[in-house]
Amino acid sequence: MIKTARILFYTVSFMLVLTGIVYVFNPRLMRYHYHFLGVTPEQIDQRVFILFQTAKQITGGCMLGIGAALAIMTKNMHIRPELHLPAMAALTTVSLLISFYAVLRAGETFPIALVAACMTLLAAGFLLLWLGRSEFFGRSEES
Repeated sequence: MIKTARILFYTVSFMLVLTGIVYVFNPRLMRYHYHFLGVTPEQIDQRVFILFQTAKQITGGCMLGIGAALAIMTKNMHIRPELHLPAMAALTTVSLLISFYAVLRAGETFPIALVAACMTLLAAGFLLLWLGRSEFFGRSEES
């Protein structure tokens, strides 16, 4: 159960880092941003474009950071799990719930699916850790 939970956490880390990279380094807005604004790329005001591009890059940077932190914490979660697991839960759950609320409010399909997939995989990983807690908390080193 512990190995499966790790795989789920690493999958979420990969999804967050990959999406973060796309958000930070893609010079264009995403298709759903234009759809939300109700304009085509040719119609968008330059100041609105810069505002959205900046927000997208900030969001991408946060996704990169959270994904990298989750990967590092997953790698080291066997060391003092009573500290790492609550930190992992707080870091990921709070940020993903805020993200889910934001994209749900905007009504965009793709980001909702991405955030919902991350939330589901995280919940499954934490559930597996809880079910295997005697195995996980009872050992002193990683298998």
